[in-house]
This record gives sequence, C-alpha cells and structure tokens, in this order.
Amino acid sequence: MAVRDISYHCRVAIVHVVRTLLIVAVLPLYSGMSEAWAEEQGSGECVLDVPEPVFAKGGFALDGSRRAARETLRLNGTVVVHLEQTQCEYRTQIYTFAIKGLPEETEITGWQYRKAVDLLSLLEARSIPKLKFTAEKKALRAYEQLVADAKPDVDINIRPPHDQFSELISVSAQTGGQDHRITVKIWSGPY
Repeated sequence: MAVRDISYHCRVAIVHVVRTLLIVAVLPLYSGMSEAWAEEQGSGECVLDVPEPVFAKGGFALDGSRRAARETLRLNGTVVVHLEQTQCEYRTQIYTFAIKGLPEETEITGWQYRKAVDLLSLLEARSIPKLKFTAEKKALRAYEQLVADAKPDVDINIRPPHDQFSELISVSAQTGGQDHRITVKIWSGPY
C-alpha cells in the first residue's frame, strides 16, 4: 500500500510540474500573440484626423509626429491665448491664457474658475471664426458654486457621460511675478 501511495503522489507531482512548465512556456507566447493581434486590430492608430486651425490668424503650426497643433492669438493688450490641440483617440484642446498683471481676488476660493469663465467669454468675443463655450462655462460655474472648496485641476463633466464617451474640462492656474496663467483643458472621447 505504501508503494502504491508513493507512486500516486509521484504521478500527481509530475502532473503539477508539467502543468507549471506548460504555463510558463505558453503564457509568453499567448501574450505575444495578443499583442500582435491588438496591433493588427488598429490599437495605437489614431481614429481622428490631425487637428485643424481654430483661429483665422493664430499662426497655426502642426507637429505631425505628435499629431499636435499650436496656435497663438492676442485677445487684447494684456491677454494672449496659446492653444495646443491633439487628436487621436481623444480630442484635447488646452487653452493657456497668459495675462499681464496680478489676478484680483486670488484669496477667494474658486477664483480660477471665475477667471476661466471670464477668459472663455473674452475668447468667444474676440475669436474669428466665433467660438462658443456655453456648455463649458456652465459646467465651470456650476462646479464653483456647488463645491465649497473648489480645487484646481478637477475633471468636471461638461455634459453627462454616455456610452463610455466623456466631455471634460479642468482649470489650473499659475501665479507669480507680474504675469499669471490660467489653463483650461477641454477633452472628449474616446472616439
């Protein structure tokens, strides 16, 4: 009986060793096959066209290798907006407003959001062709009014997400010296 138990345990051990060797040998092959399949299915390829100019006189510059574009537009004597766009699986527009002079009321919580709404309104008024940020400004106002301690760099839904598709906006600020920057990032996707 003892010999029979040893023989049984040896067979079980051999089966476990063989299974382990198969898993160790086959798993990297499976992983490599799944990566190759994913590449064949187009992952990593952009589904959107390259960005196009937003401003009529913004000095549009396209970096085709990054699928990114940059433009700059002077809105008035103290405000310049720099736009960087990327389009691939997501559409992203980053508006960086460079403002001469120190911002007012920076000690009041949520000042970045109020300033961003003002700057988007200025951009609407001065842009050619005319841009509209109605939904974006509404989302920023709602967040700033709803949250007692509005923090910068929060992703805010512009519209309710649907079918795993989101439209988001965030605001950040940099102050220092005689100039400051308000950055408004708007992005949507996946497409």
